[in-house]
Amino acid sequence: MKIKLLVGTSVLALGLSACGTSNDAVDTDQESTTADGEVDDDVTGDGDVAGDGDVNGDGDEDVSGDGDEDVSGDGDGDVTGDGDASGDGDGDGDVAGDGDVSGAGDGDVAGDGDVAGDGDVSGGGAGSGAGDGDVTGDGDGDVTGDGDASGNGDGDGDVAGDGDVSGDGDGDVSGGGAGNGAGDGDGDVTGDGDGDVSGDGDGDVSGGGAGGDSGDGDGSVSLDPEFLFNQEMFGGNGRTCLTCHTKETGSITPAQIQALYAADPSDPMFRSIDSNDGIGVDYSELLARATFRVEIELPPGVFLSALPDATSVVFRRSVPSTLNTPALDPTLMWDGRATDLMDQALGAILGHAQATVAPTPAQLELIAAFEQGPDFFSSDLLRNYAQGGPAPTWPAGVTAAEQRGRRWFAQDSRAPRFNVCGQCHGGPMTNETQANSGLPVGEHFQTVNVSEFNLDDNPTYEFVFPDPVNPGATVTVVTPDPGRALITGDVRDLNFFKIPTLWGVSKTAPYFHDNSAASLEELMEHYEDHLATFLFSGFPWPFPHVPTAQDKADIIAYLKLL
Repeated sequence: MKIKLLVGTSVLALGLSACGTSNDAVDTDQESTTADGEVDDDVTGDGDVAGDGDVNGDGDEDVSGDGDEDVSGDGDGDVTGDGDASGDGDGDGDVAGDGDVSGAGDGDVAGDGDVAGDGDVSGGGAGSGAGDGDVTGDGDGDVTGDGDASGNGDGDGDVAGDGDVSGDGDGDVSGGGAGNGAGDGDGDVTGDGDGDVSGDGDGDVSGGGAGGDSGDGDGSVSLDPEFLFNQEMFGGNGRTCLTCHTKETGSITPAQIQALYAADPSDPMFRSIDSNDGIGVDYSELLARATFRVEIELPPGVFLSALPDATSVVFRRSVPSTLNTPALDPTLMWDGRATDLMDQALGAILGHAQATVAPTPAQLELIAAFEQGPDFFSSDLLRNYAQGGPAPTWPAGVTAAEQRGRRWFAQDSRAPRFNVCGQCHGGPMTNETQANSGLPVGEHFQTVNVSEFNLDDNPTYEFVFPDPVNPGATVTVVTPDPGRALITGDVRDLNFFKIPTLWGVSKTAPYFHDNSAASLEELMEHYEDHLATFLFSGFPWPFPHVPTAQDKADIIAYLKLL
């Protein structure tokens, strides 16, 4: 295969191992975007949608923002702003403008304080059928005649007799003092202080005004980790964790994305944030490669030659698989930028899902715990290991091809350097460098010439890095994606990406950070070219060599065992 190697000469001089406009973000499609602002536990930072405990942001829990809890904003608690509910300017708080509903001037429907005209329902002067202001006729305005709506004789006007639904005296459903189903004392579902999930100030998830998933008032969905993973509930673009991390692979393939588009082009998968240019409706890159736009901040001292004032760059990258990784691999994201599962989930929800309401720490903890559960492993072997069982080891193989393929991974005293693949894919999770690699032991990042070869012809950029050898000097490199180097700011990490686990590898195609290898066969074609940059051809076992056609077939046979 004919390949081109993209590495600046200044970098090669450093001896890197082959194996081993201002405030604008620059993207690889020649379009500019702006980095998002900081978001905390709610949209604005104080526990509501607007930022001050109300709907609009003025600190008064009203709609209009005038401090009077009314709709109009005139300080009188009415709709129109005239001191009543009618809008007639008489300030008497009724519909008609005269102190009642009917317009008779006495605060009732008929004109005298009740329905019939005498303060009760029946005409007895009490608003009830008995003439006492209730239904039963005992003068207390309740159903049973005891002064409340519950009929239990405690006179407090609720169902249970204590001012709430649950009977604990706090006006909530769960009895937790919160007005929700979580029992956390904050009156909302998400824990952000605004009483709702969606950020609309109405205390519910769906907009039904009830504090629950469908307006049922229980709020229980906020503490359901599977719901948090599978359903959109942060006021975003409709995407969820499951949108990109499918149950089948833990990631998503071009074929899966193409099927979604054929079924419904308006599916949440297709949002302008991941269109070709980040603002339009052309999804050809997403459809063909299943790569998503990722914005990376430029570290101190690193800049683009062509746009020295740019503060970030956008690349297209594949979705790392959630199979095995959450419970067993501390290195998250292709460049390792996420510090833990909660950090990764927060970034995805605010970024890819464009949430308008930030998830709470408690919700992020639940998502992280769910990802470490029994459904996120490629085999019982890995599931047992995560639960404290024995560490997995390279399987022996049954067929001759599998046993020959194993030689490329498991170290053999008869051929101490032959396990070329296992030198970087070592350890229980097959994702760290080994002593016989000539590299530092236990490293989780390496280059295998994916950015250097750039087989998909992704746009390239010229980056300027500080020279780690000569203080004050700089090093200029050309690459489509510097990988780990933009996280560390160290040019010696140029084009390094996470070493992925090989457990379950046959289920996680396509491969590499840019999805440039669509199958195991293409994966081995790439490694043949990569190994040819520092190994010779024509040597038999036990000597390390560039893999032959038979070697590649043997390696694939073995990978399918993992």
